[in-house]
Amino acid sequence: MASKVDWLFAHIPEELSDDVTAINDASSKVEPIDFSDPLWAGVVNITAEDGTPNDTMRFVELKVEHNGLFACQVKNTLGNDTTLLMVAVKDRWAALWPFIGIVIEVTLLVAAILLYERHQMRAKPANNNNNADNNVNVDVTSPNDLTNDNYDTSVDQTSDLKVEKNAKSEEVRLRTATKT
Repeated sequence: MASKVDWLFAHIPEELSDDVTAINDASSKVEPIDFSDPLWAGVVNITAEDGTPNDTMRFVELKVEHNGLFACQVKNTLGNDTTLLMVAVKDRWAALWPFIGIVIEVTLLVAAILLYERHQMRAKPANNNNNADNNVNVDVTSPNDLTNDNYDTSVDQTSDLKVEKNAKSEEVRLRTATKT
């Protein structure tokens, strides 16, 4: 029982390698591979591993031109059988494009965040409050407060106001000194 193995090929462009219609069309257009053709020279090795000539095809170097549908057709006294194999050769840099896309997307996102933060910083009004610079909490209910019920209104108010202001500033200085 001598078997004969033939290898057939139909080219499918890379962009159509996932298209079912293109694969079905190619299955009806497969033609025997001429291994003396420069397209196949040095690309495949045909060997006999199980004693049947040409039963194994090994790819040495694939190029984009080798995208397509391969068919292994076996004939013997018992009948015929054909097996199809889809080979899709990707560009050398094909795996790099998604990574480059992610890097660009992250860069744009970071730039947008930085610009937004910069805009927010410029939009905030400047705080000129001296207490904020010193982190001093001034108690507005001072014992020397003018609204105190014990305050004598019959006394000369001009001199008392000066004394009152001096007392408050001394009180603030004392509070600041004790906090540090």
